[in-house]
Amino acid sequence: MRLSQIVFCPVVVALSVLGARPALAAEAFGSQHVGIAIGGISSHGSDARTTGTPAFLALGSTVIPQDLSQEEQAIVASLAYGYDIKLSDHFMVGAEIDISATNLDRKNSFSGAAITGTAPGGLTTTAREQVQFLSTLRGRVGYMPTDNTLLYLTGGLAAGHYETSASVAVNGSTTLAWKGEDRGLKYGWTLGAGIEHALSPNLSVKAEALYYDLGDVTVAATGNTAVRAVPALNGVDYVYKTDLKGIIARIGMNYRY
Repeated sequence: MRLSQIVFCPVVVALSVLGARPALAAEAFGSQHVGIAIGGISSHGSDARTTGTPAFLALGSTVIPQDLSQEEQAIVASLAYGYDIKLSDHFMVGAEIDISATNLDRKNSFSGAAITGTAPGGLTTTAREQVQFLSTLRGRVGYMPTDNTLLYLTGGLAAGHYETSASVAVNGSTTLAWKGEDRGLKYGWTLGAGIEHALSPNLSVKAEALYYDLGDVTVAATGNTAVRAVPALNGVDYVYKTDLKGIIARIGMNYRY
């Protein structure tokens, strides 16, 4: 099932039912809240672009990839804390911080043509990107067309923990290989919008979408000792560059107190 079906089909049904509810007697917004949410994350950063050393690039596009497509969709689960202040009957401002766990894992490989005398079975080039955690710190500006419905725009800072790796294997050889990896925290920005509907003064449901951009990552796969011992391969290193960006779409529930 596609990401849009997973996230938005239940949202449409839920909001259709809730939209018929009368306005709440007590104010539903304008307080602190904790929340949970689940949804999908679609990583649509650019493909893993091959850069490499001049000697590696000189191998040509039939031997090595120019880029590797890494489109991927995954599940995301989030916890959040926020605080809102009502400016009037229809407008509010606030802030929210959240942390999300995800199983995002983008990987792709390319098997190229043979290199006479050096790699008669060709090379297999692989790029991989994983994101385990994402967190955002955002401001929120909202408009309430009714007492129990909030439409809002949100944006701010984003951070994520990533792991990336690159490798090249000589097909048919158990000793000749290139490998490299990088991991850590990346910081960037996020922007999005959402709708929240109160079921009671304390409980509300929401649906939102966030675009995030954590910048790019470059990983170098260097040859092992066996590779360095072959004059034709020494100094032929694979480097790939990719972007850490995507869209989070989720539905959830907030408890206000």
